[in-house]
Amino acid sequence: MDEADDDWSGELDFNEFIQALLNNPRFVRKVCLATEVPVEEFKMMQVDDLADLFDSLDTDFSGTVSFDEFVAGLIDIRKARQFQKQEEEAFEADMVIEAALRDASQAFDEADVGFKGQLDLKTFTQALKTPAVADKIVYATKLPDDNFDAMDEAACVDLANPRPRVPCRAFEPLEVGQVRW
Repeated sequence: MDEADDDWSGELDFNEFIQALLNNPRFVRKVCLATEVPVEEFKMMQVDDLADLFDSLDTDFSGTVSFDEFVAGLIDIRKARQFQKQEEEAFEADMVIEAALRDASQAFDEADVGFKGQLDLKTFTQALKTPAVADKIVYATKLPDDNFDAMDEAACVDLANPRPRVPCRAFEPLEVGQVRW
């Protein structure tokens, strides 16, 4: 903030704020780092946009932005950007899951030639060996396609009927005073 405070008052007035964001690349870069807003976005801002930013930072309506207001405002902008980014990532993840479900459903529908709503082992094995079905399963699961190329009937049986997990005694809780060797 010192770089923009021309009169060393400890606060930025409107003109100092505007001039710093329009003409001081070092100041802009620091603000961008603090807020996680790309420099290009600040460069695209018009004076009206900067005036709105100034007004949002001037929380005590004094016509100046103090150091505390400046820092608090930049932190708020950063938090809002992070929240927006998280929402976008969650949306993208949901879209990936929806696409995977759609592809898996299409793969099942292509494999279920008798329209029974279920696959027996023979149909399941044949489906995994059908390139169109295997491609959809690969796309839906993100598994390497060579997993399906090398799959024989025994591997299909294992895939269709996974073995039950055997509990491990090492992770069972001990009673008070009990020792496990």
